[in-house]
Amino acid sequence: MKMSNRTLVKTINGLLSFKNNGVRKPIKAIYAINRNIEMLDKAAIPFQESRNELIEKYCDKKENGDIVPKKGMEQNLESELGELLDGIEVDVDVYKIPISLIENIEASELEFEAISMMLEESEAEKA
Repeated sequence: MKMSNRTLVKTINGLLSFKNNGVRKPIKAIYAINRNIEMLDKAAIPFQESRNELIEKYCDKKENGDIVPKKGMEQNLESELGELLDGIEVDVDVYKIPISLIENIEASELEFEAISMMLEESEAEKA
């Protein structure tokens, strides 16, 4: 499955939120979520490295640890970060589970958006 870096980051955050939302889940769902988080984290390494390079290039670090764009560099940072997030796609191998496995579990909109990429209908559900 191909996805932009922006979708990749959003999906990781959504899966982590769903994993840690306090609702009990079937063991197969937990396995699939953990497997997909691990795979997505690996796929995000080049993005994180490139993002860090942009931060080094266009930002200063304050004494309190906050990162702020250098004066006059805001536009460059925004442009290059946007290109990094939306202009590059990564190919990820998503581990799928049947919808029926988690159909009775509550999820936020962000969580559902993230887990939807790993759901598939069984033959019985399609009929």
